[in-house]
Amino acid sequence: DYAGECRLFDLDMFDRNARMFVWTDPAVGGEQVRIAATRLLLDHAFTALGLCRVATAIEPGDVHSAEIAARVGMVREGRMRCFVGATGRRADHDLWAVTTPIAQG
Repeated sequence: DYAGECRLFDLDMFDRNARMFVWTDPAVGGEQVRIAATRLLLDHAFTALGLCRVATAIEPGDVHSAEIAARVGMVREGRMRCFVGATGRRADHDLWAVTTPIAQG
């Protein structure tokens, strides 16, 4: 059974940036699984890959995903109009991102 997916994409190793996507089937894993997957993916991005910034796009109505993003340290940076997100449809999305402390200084 397909329980979910977490991935980094649009990796830019020159600027050390990437985008991320995390999805879990609610029937298989609850919020704690999604939070754990997000934290593991961010840890891999910042430690193993040496990235400085990871971003994700969340539709404004997806309050649950926004809460998880905030819980793992991501910050809402703004709204992207007519953006094609993970669903493949064009809609407004909020840009959320997290950076390493070294990238902030």
